[in-house]
Amino acid sequence: MADLEALVDQVLSIDDSKSRHEVLADLKFTKNAETTINRIFDGQFLKGTSLDLLKRQQSSNDALIILDSDEEQESADLLQDDLFSSKQPQDLVELDDLPSLPVKKASPVVLTTDVLEVNSSLSKQSYDLLDLDDLPSLSQKELSPKNLDYHEFDSLPSTHDFFDQLISQKRDRPIVEIDDDEDEPLTNPNGKRKTTDDMVSSREKKRLEVDERKQQKADAAEAKRIQKEQKALEKQRLKEQKQLEKEKTVLLEKENRLRLDRTQILQEMLIDIHPQFLQSKPGQLLEALLKSKEAHLRDLTTYETLPNYTIGWRRRCQSEWDQNSQAFVPLETTKIVKEPVVLIYLDTLTFINHLQADTLDQLVNSLERPGRQIMMLIEGLEGYYKKKMLITRRAFASQVLQTTTTNTKKKSNSINQAISEGPGKEEVEETLNYLQLMRHVMLVTTKDAQDTASWIESLTIDLGLGRYKSKNLNNSFKVSKCGHDAHDTFFKMLQEVQLCTPAIATSIMSHYPTLQSLHQAYQSTQTTSEAELMLADLEVERSALQIRDRKINRVMSRKMYTIFNSQDPEQIIY
Repeated sequence: MADLEALVDQVLSIDDSKSRHEVLADLKFTKNAETTINRIFDGQFLKGTSLDLLKRQQSSNDALIILDSDEEQESADLLQDDLFSSKQPQDLVELDDLPSLPVKKASPVVLTTDVLEVNSSLSKQSYDLLDLDDLPSLSQKELSPKNLDYHEFDSLPSTHDFFDQLISQKRDRPIVEIDDDEDEPLTNPNGKRKTTDDMVSSREKKRLEVDERKQQKADAAEAKRIQKEQKALEKQRLKEQKQLEKEKTVLLEKENRLRLDRTQILQEMLIDIHPQFLQSKPGQLLEALLKSKEAHLRDLTTYETLPNYTIGWRRRCQSEWDQNSQAFVPLETTKIVKEPVVLIYLDTLTFINHLQADTLDQLVNSLERPGRQIMMLIEGLEGYYKKKMLITRRAFASQVLQTTTTNTKKKSNSINQAISEGPGKEEVEETLNYLQLMRHVMLVTTKDAQDTASWIESLTIDLGLGRYKSKNLNNSFKVSKCGHDAHDTFFKMLQEVQLCTPAIATSIMSHYPTLQSLHQAYQSTQTTSEAELMLADLEVERSALQIRDRKINRVMSRKMYTIFNSQDPEQIIY
């Protein structure tokens, strides 16, 4: 019932010419406010309802004036005879033009064909139908021609024309949407139903709105997809960044490890060798030795024109030393760095010739460069000394024999002659000291070609290790894992000390559970020796392989004291 009352209010808000009772009766029949309004406009209001049947019965019993378009003239004559029996017939008048008459209300009857048009003075009042029994009660004065406004017309207007005229005289009322689903009202401001063009435009508008909503949904889905892709890209970027940081950490740890593998160091170096030296016996032995260890040999003349030395070195650097962090920082690309060291190879006879010609200073001057270290490798110097001594003895023996035997000439060897005429050991040693002390030349003496190749290999490895020894001497760098709490962190920190096992760390923490307690214990000692031996003789938990318990030794105790109390940042702890 509440729904019907709401529908009644909707119908009356559009057309209040009908009573609430009638509208309710029609809505009970149609069950739809839109259909009821259409029935009002089409003249089908209350048709088929209970009120329609009741009024039909009443119309058959009561003598009512029913203006039918088919009997327009008869109804007009009957009305004129009843109203003006003593006067001449006048033109038909419209009852709507009559002034307000005191008439008795009769039962409401549905006008099936025509509807009387009410005068403008009566437009605001409800429509009352006249009963024939009430017409004689009207006074003659009220029905006099002076009080009536007559209009001539040949015939009454048709139902549709009269209905359109009635609708055109109605006041404009606000349009109220009946159905929330409908975007457009069913009537225009004049109260008439929309035309086909209006309905088409409404459907077109709805279609456009549906397309717009679809486009909005598509745009929202596209924006959501783009946002999802952006989130996936951001997630992938964070993942790659995390992986890159992890790789950098691994590289940092790798580059700062102590280089103990000599073969690995050898592979890091690039050895530039003069082609003439490679053709000699020691050069061939060196080439075979280095290639067996996967070292990289290069032709020296490719990088320098007319070099006056024998061997040079270059390094493939994958990291560089950072002075602030005191660690090697990995590089994105491999960098080739030339080592400031050159080696000149001289056999004994060549060295003796330079010595006798006094051209060693000239040779050193040609090799000197700012920041360059000169290494001079002399092969067979000890053999020269032995041969020189042997030749001297033989010459002395020959002189002794000349006094007793006939003098016989022997064909002399050029090498032996050069050795015999060469400088002695004292002169050679003096020259070597001059080169070392005054010209800062690093001297290396070898016995033979095999020893020369071995020495050059060792020099190459030591040169490769020198870069790391000068930076982190006796300092093993490693990125340690952090502890999950203070106790675990202190436990891991103690194990960073060399030879401090987890058992020793546990023994220390059983007496001094925190770093602060250990520091306070050191501060409470009277002498340094007492503090150094404070951790000595602490019992260490026995392992399954040991029969008896063991204790922390004095060396470990002194090491712990030095680490936690030393104020020298460059102190080396063994």
